[in-house]
Amino acid sequence: HAATDVDREDNHAAGRVVLKEPPLDATLAIR
Repeated sequence: HAATDVDREDNHAAGRVVLKEPPLDATLAIR
């Protein structure tokens, strides 16, 4: 379970970074 939790946390962090980056690009594209 520990390994799975760590993997999930890493994936969540990576997912959040990926989700945060596109909106910025979209905002720049709109501007």
